[in-house]
Amino acid sequence: MCGDTIRHHGMCHYGECHYGECQPASEQQIIQYPAENEEPDICNEEAMTLGTGHRSSKPSLNIILLGESGSGKSASGNTILGWKAFTSEPSSKPVTTECKMMKKRIRRTRVKIIDTPYFFDDTLKEKSTDILRCRELCREGSLCVYLLVIQIGRFTEGERDILERLEKALQTTVRDRAIILFTRGDDLKEGSIDSYLKNTNADLQELTKHCGNRYQVMNNTDQSAAAGQAKELLEKIAKLILDLDKARVFNGNSCIIA
Repeated sequence: MCGDTIRHHGMCHYGECHYGECQPASEQQIIQYPAENEEPDICNEEAMTLGTGHRSSKPSLNIILLGESGSGKSASGNTILGWKAFTSEPSSKPVTTECKMMKKRIRRTRVKIIDTPYFFDDTLKEKSTDILRCRELCREGSLCVYLLVIQIGRFTEGERDILERLEKALQTTVRDRAIILFTRGDDLKEGSIDSYLKNTNADLQELTKHCGNRYQVMNNTDQSAAAGQAKELLEKIAKLILDLDKARVFNGNSCIIA
């Protein structure tokens, strides 16, 4: 790829068409995952390059966070990373106004986590460019999973048809590779996400069904809970990849999951 990587305060911004690899801003910001909650291997140890018999050393996975402004995309990206990389703060206007990416290695798997603005915000200046970049991420030959981020207790009119609009904008069947990520898990109190979905409105139930009933709850304000929830999410991502890509080969970063 071409162009220069722009680094700013520990953040990787998109250059012209090149991505860089950043490190956590400080050790104090790192969320430590419990030893017993070791992150799952996205590509298992038998991953091999088709036709060569050699193991691939660079399997790659793109995790793209999608959803409305204020839904918790940036905070969720930080939870998955294990450190605070994306700007996440209360605001009456969108905080994330362009696509941003960070990298992390999960066992042998290179993972890119992409935080996105709300693509249907008419105030965005680079909306079409950001959408094009997200299209390219799933056409590079890497594994790709979408996390559709929705806040518990807030299901807006715009979210009723968000799946269809995303699929039109990204020109791909997002639902086949989507997991719904419900944020503000602490709002469930003593209840469960399963109970919440059973008693929620029909439109949200239908959206969940369109995404294969794949979902995960996340409490980004509680680090001890978030670590376990991030592990559960990665396990669901691994299962989705196993279901969809077990016989797929990736150019240069080949990864067959058996």
